[in-house]
Amino acid sequence: MKTWFLLATISATLLSPFSTAEDRLCLENICIGDDVDTLQVEWKKVTVDYKTTRAIKTQLKEMSIDDLYYEYNEKLITDKSALEQLAPYIIQLQKFDQVVLDQLSRVKAICTPLSLTGEVENDSKTKLFVTFRVVADDGERGRLRVVQLEKEFNIYPPHIRPGDRDKYVALVDTLKKMHPEMVMVRDIDARASSNKVAFANSVLGYRFFSDVNNPLIFRLRDLTDLESIEFDEKRSAHCPAAE
Repeated sequence: MKTWFLLATISATLLSPFSTAEDRLCLENICIGDDVDTLQVEWKKVTVDYKTTRAIKTQLKEMSIDDLYYEYNEKLITDKSALEQLAPYIIQLQKFDQVVLDQLSRVKAICTPLSLTGEVENDSKTKLFVTFRVVADDGERGRLRVVQLEKEFNIYPPHIRPGDRDKYVALVDTLKKMHPEMVMVRDIDARASSNKVAFANSVLGYRFFSDVNNPLIFRLRDLTDLESIEFDEKRSAHCPAAE
């Protein structure tokens, strides 16, 4: 009876971060398909350290800023100063925060399927990561479409923290009720072992940063067949013709 009460309590607690909107895939009121620019959230600041800054400066000694973006298959129509300010985030880190979003808002056009990940600022022990991909937007700059959501839980494998076992069981039970087709894997970042895993829109597994840091991750993915902005007729007129 005591065990049942514990699991029921944990399930109720873990249920709160999840939400649905007319069968859309959502976490904390952010849904797959949303426009990042319209989200009413605070983004965690991305730290650009010395190593990252030095890497960009070293590359720019060998090529122009335009060539650097070309080398990484990215094309933004804006001034060189903006490209230089965005380079650490786009070229090295592949991360965004409000500073990056503000810079991107002043870009005339994004002509490649740029994809960056940002973390929602919160006081919880869990973390929420949002990944966008740029898609065509009826001739406008390009829309920052949410294509992946990841919830990182303060839950670790039994061999690291045996006390997390009940939390894990409760979470799995909650998620399966909300996402019956959820696929469970050992390593969330490992190459898909089957089509079932490859084409699952909801996946649960551990992330193996190291031998001791293996948090549990719940991932929602956009499986929509999106046309690359490079070839989409609805991309900005500022973008060059696709080669």
